[in-house]
Amino acid sequence: MSQGNTARLDQEIRDLAAAMAALEHRIQVLYREYAQVLAQVARKQLILAAFHICTHVYPVQFLRLSAPDRQSLQSNVVAIADSLGATLRQILDSEVAQKGAEEIDRLLNACLEEHAHRVNTLLQQYQILPQLTENTPRVILRLAEIEFTDRYVMSQRGELRVLAAQKERLRAQLEEKQQAKLVLEAEEAWRSTWTDSL
Repeated sequence: MSQGNTARLDQEIRDLAAAMAALEHRIQVLYREYAQVLAQVARKQLILAAFHICTHVYPVQFLRLSAPDRQSLQSNVVAIADSLGATLRQILDSEVAQKGAEEIDRLLNACLEEHAHRVNTLLQQYQILPQLTENTPRVILRLAEIEFTDRYVMSQRGELRVLAAQKERLRAQLEEKQQAKLVLEAEEAWRSTWTDSL
C-alpha cells in the first residue's frame, strides 16, 4: 500500500517539477519580449517628456538656446534615452531568473528614476529647468504609468503576473508533495525498525 503511495507521490512530484520547468521557460521567453517592448516605450516616453518640458512648460527658456545648443541638448537626451532602453533590457535579461516580480519592479523603477534624473540635470545645465523643488514640473518616469499608456506593455505585464501566481501555486503544491513523501518515508523507516519489545 505504502509503496503504491510512494510511487504515486513520486509521479506527482515529477509532473509538478515538469510543469514548473515549462512555466519557467514561458516566463523567461515572455520577459525577453517584455524587455524589448518596455525598452522601446520607455525610451520614447523619456524623449517625449523632455520635448514636452522644452516646448510646453518652459518654451521661453528653450527658445533662448542657440540652434547648436538645441541640437546638443536633443542629442544628449537621445543618448540618455538609448542608455535607458539598454539598461532596462539588461535588467530583464539578467535578473529575471534570480529575483521575484516585486524586486524586478523595484529595479526597473530605480532605473527609470535614475534616467529621468539625468535628463532633468541636463535640462538644468541648459538652463531650461529652474532649481528643482517638489512643485517644479520635470521629467518623471514610472513603470505603472508606462504600462498604463501602452496597451501591449500592460497586457504582457498582466500575463507575467498571472504566470508568476501560477508558479507560486505550483511551488506550494510541489513542496506539499515533497513533504508528504518525506512523512511517508519516515513512517516506513519507523516501522522497519520497530519491534514490540521497544
